Amino acid sequence: MSEGAFKIFIADDNREFANFCAEVARKEGWIPTVCCDGLELLRSLEGEEDPVLIICDLNMPHLDGIAVAQALPEKTSARRIRFITGGAEANALAARLIADARDLAVGRFLLKPISVAHLREILEFERAALSKLTS
Repeated sequence: MSEGAFKIFIADDNREFANFCAEVARKEGWIPTVCCDGLELLRSLEGEEDPVLIICDLNMPHLDGIAVAQALPEKTSARRIRFITGGAEANALAARLIADARDLAVGRFLLKPISVAHLREILEFERAALSKLTS
C-alpha cells in the first residue's frame, strides 16, 4: 500500500452508484473495492488487517447495513464505517447505534444522492481519521 493510500470498501447494490464512489475515491488516492451486498462486503473484509474505510448502504439484498454492523468484529484493525441511504434516516440512526454499541468507529451517515465535492470532503475527513487511528 503506498504511503497515504488507504483501502475503501463500498457496499451498495446500486452498481452505478458504487462505481461512482469508487472512481471518485480512486482519483483521491484510495484503493477501492466494490461489493454488491453485505455478504460480499463481509467476505472481502475477512483477514483484512490494513486500515480501511467502509461505505455501506443500508438497504441491500442478502445482508443489509444493519446486519453488517452486527456482523463486523468488535475493535479489530483500524476501521471506519459510514452508512449511506437514499431512504429513511431512522435506519441510518439504528445502524449507527448498533455500530457504536459494538465499539466500531462510525462517521455521520450519508444521504443519496451525494455530490462529487461532498464525497471528496468525506474522503479527506476519513483519511485524516484513519491516519490518527494508525499513528
